[in-house]
Amino acid sequence: MTDVNDSYDPYTAGEAYTMAVGSIGVASNGTGPRTPEQLRDRLLAVLEHRSRAILGLERWYDGDHPLPAPPERMTRYEDAANAFRDLSRMGVTNYVSLVPDAPADRLQVTGFRFGDPANARNDDEAWRIWQRNHLDADSRLVQHKALVAGNSFVLVWPDDDDGQAEITVEHPGQAIVAYEAGSRRERTAGLKCWTEDDETRRVVLYLPDLVYKWANKAKQAPLEAWQPPTDDTWPIVNPFGEVPLVEFRANPDLRPCPYGGGASEFAGVIPIQSRINKTVFDRLVTAEFQAFRQRWAVGWTPDDPNQAMQASMRHLLTFEDETVKVGEFAQADFTGFIQAVESDVQSMAAITRTPTFYTLGSISNISGDTLAALQAGLVAKCEAHRDNFGEDWEEVLRLGLKAEGNQRADDESSMVVWRSIEHVTWAEIADATTKLATIGVPPEALWAMLKDVTPQDIERWKTMRPAAAPAAVPQQPPGAPAGPTMP
Repeated sequence: MTDVNDSYDPYTAGEAYTMAVGSIGVASNGTGPRTPEQLRDRLLAVLEHRSRAILGLERWYDGDHPLPAPPERMTRYEDAANAFRDLSRMGVTNYVSLVPDAPADRLQVTGFRFGDPANARNDDEAWRIWQRNHLDADSRLVQHKALVAGNSFVLVWPDDDDGQAEITVEHPGQAIVAYEAGSRRERTAGLKCWTEDDETRRVVLYLPDLVYKWANKAKQAPLEAWQPPTDDTWPIVNPFGEVPLVEFRANPDLRPCPYGGGASEFAGVIPIQSRINKTVFDRLVTAEFQAFRQRWAVGWTPDDPNQAMQASMRHLLTFEDETVKVGEFAQADFTGFIQAVESDVQSMAAITRTPTFYTLGSISNISGDTLAALQAGLVAKCEAHRDNFGEDWEEVLRLGLKAEGNQRADDESSMVVWRSIEHVTWAEIADATTKLATIGVPPEALWAMLKDVTPQDIERWKTMRPAAAPAAVPQQPPGAPAGPTMP
């Protein structure tokens, strides 16, 4: 668990990052860095500040919340201080993790589609790249991390052995992208920094024309200067002619973002989570001392000090002195604590548009229309994330096709196919598709509306469908006059 005296502060980390970006400036403008080394150092400076904010958000998501320190007067008593810390840890009730999990569970890519419906082979080529790079699973990691930390990255590069597209997902604390001044899409540089075996730090800088690499000792203080590789192969030519590092931004806006970055799903409700932890902690402290009725006695003096302690644990007390008066204190009422937590959870759900049945689990005997209304906010938010991430996946797909020399890399009609965001029953789907079939909607279009059906399933069903029988030629009955003949 994290103590409040630890080095990171999740409340100010984002502010520190914003100030750092503002002081560093835009990499591509006239006053920006002019050499690869200068650009490397500026990107590393922004990445360092951003990593602190990301670390804080990840700790909140993992339930590693800042804990209150014991009062100074309590630190003199080790048992009391340890009991305080134990109750603090028990008081952590991690609701913020549900906020990014709810939309992440509904965002799943099932295929790709190009503009020409007659040529399904292009769809298969894109899906082959997707499957070969294990993106069925890793794509969800990219999207989930973006919802938690605000952004994440995907790197595309041609494999050195066979030239096939190699796509890897990158942690936002290890990668950063610089954009052209005034642009949210045109990337001017990308950087990846990581540590190998806690010994060596490595940096790779991707520019549209060249790719540079440096390394230094990770544990040396002060850090030594960055050293390029000893061989003569670096820098290498960038075969793409553009930066192959793609950023996935959650909740982007139109504010200038020279180094990208988005907004975490739960960053705005961290104070509410702190209130919840405080309320639960207070309830535990109250339960420790007032959960049971406490007895009192007036006019009784125990014969030895241990007798008073024994009396507090007995169910029946007897006194020979008739002047002794006894009674008991009422036990604590925890209703207020529970209601306070529920109120904070409802506030968190309203602000983040997370249905209360995700957070409180209180749902029973409601109609389908009511359920749809309860999750309308979440569905709308998921649709916004889907459109946003869809553009990023299309860019990744374009780079993957370009790495393999596929002409479809320049096809602007490509689009991502997603699994249905709104949860509907099979009965509702069957009713809707049946009605659409009556107005002439093709069967292939109806298949695409079915739950969890992928474009690959539809193509497989087409091959399984029996060939249409030739139309029968109507025969004339005996003795009927011959019809008109063609000249």
